[in-house]
Amino acid sequence: MSLEPLFSPVEHLDEWLTGYFEGAPLAVALGLALVLGLRHASDPDHLVAVTSLMASDDADSRRAARLGAWWGLGHAAMLLAIGLPLIAFKSELPTWLEGGADKAVGVSTPRSAARARRS
Repeated sequence: MSLEPLFSPVEHLDEWLTGYFEGAPLAVALGLALVLGLRHASDPDHLVAVTSLMASDDADSRRAARLGAWWGLGHAAMLLAIGLPLIAFKSELPTWLEGGADKAVGVSTPRSAARARRS
């Protein structure tokens, strides 16, 4: 089963939106960052992670919400810790680090899915 029909409408959305950052006022840049962040949050690896957190808490919605909030805060903190210096120095992630991060996601996503299935 191909998932291509699900992803093809938004395949180039990031590149298209990023093009509007050049010379944009701060309010526009922040709005675009919000849209890109929401799109990022709907990536399959994020959905699996949050689903596994929710499924693992035995229907205790408060505990699951607290755990999800901590996961989100940790994720946001790492994005800021890595992203702000990259923006400040007008740089980008080294290829080796980006590849390593992708591999880490590739390992952790199936583990999260397996955790959700066991719950």
